[in-house]
Amino acid sequence: MTMASPFYFMATIILVVGFLSQAADFLIPIAIAFLLWFMIDAFADALARHIPFLRVRGWLPVLLASLLMATMVGAAGSAIFSTFAELSTDLAQARVKIEGLVNSFLSQLDLPATFSLPDKIQSALSEILSQIIASVRLVASDGSTILIYVLFLFADQPFFDAKMRAIFPDQSRRQQIDAMLTRIAKDIRTYLYLMTLVSLLTGLGTYIICEAFGVSAAIFWAFLAFLLNYIPTVGTILGIAFPSLFALATFDSTGVVLALALCLFAVQFLLGNVLLPRLMGSRLDISEFVVILSLFGWGAIWGVTGMLLSVPLTVILMIFLNQFPSTRKIALALSKTGHPIGSKDAG
Repeated sequence: MTMASPFYFMATIILVVGFLSQAADFLIPIAIAFLLWFMIDAFADALARHIPFLRVRGWLPVLLASLLMATMVGAAGSAIFSTFAELSTDLAQARVKIEGLVNSFLSQLDLPATFSLPDKIQSALSEILSQIIASVRLVASDGSTILIYVLFLFADQPFFDAKMRAIFPDQSRRQQIDAMLTRIAKDIRTYLYLMTLVSLLTGLGTYIICEAFGVSAAIFWAFLAFLLNYIPTVGTILGIAFPSLFALATFDSTGVVLALALCLFAVQFLLGNVLLPRLMGSRLDISEFVVILSLFGWGAIWGVTGMLLSVPLTVILMIFLNQFPSTRKIALALSKTGHPIGSKDAG
């Protein structure tokens, strides 16, 4: 039995990964719907706490939070798609500018100025941007399905207590399970609310800076920064690198590009390393190695959409595992310092 345990464990992992991969078209909208449900519920709670008259009607904060999110997503989506054609044209011109900069530098060093940017690099950059846009369009095409899932989750929410009483007739056991589920839901809502709030501020800051410096497609870089902010460390680097490299290819002055990169870094650092820890009470405390593994793991299963959802899904899994004594060691292994979100001594 002891010898068979690793085999059963690996077989289970293979079956789960295979199921997630084969059922991606069905599961991705469900995963997004659950995340949106938690996010809307968190924003509704925040609105009810800060605007007293919204507490009179329980459904009013949820409706207002849903309308606000739908308005922001719709406005951002239309602006992004309208600027993507312009961005593709600029990328085609970027190759000539980069080659000129490198050859000018080589000439100053008395080296042969024969540098030519490999076609694979340009095609890779275009492919990355195309994949991101394709993922956004895929989610948008499933928007009606996701909306239906979210609506039914909110419709079922008032009956959760009745279901709990039916599933767990014993009151003491029911109270124990209810307290655990409430704690898990609270931790997940807190994480998603604060990460979304900081991501929105990061996107807004990126948009203002790109507009101030005259970077083309500022709304696209802002939306990209918003999405990438859900990925600690890696997302921060990419959120600074993409618009900075694009500016390097389209601007004449490297000093302006350096100033742009420094401003973007300041926004990312202040929001991610100063504001977020203050709001959350502790750092995200997820291992950078786990971030990379989850990034490529979910990417292999669900493509670019999986990459964008990788860290939120992994953090939610870490929160869930941390609530059970039998799986708490796995949550500690996923964390960076041994104090994952949801720990009593995290803070």
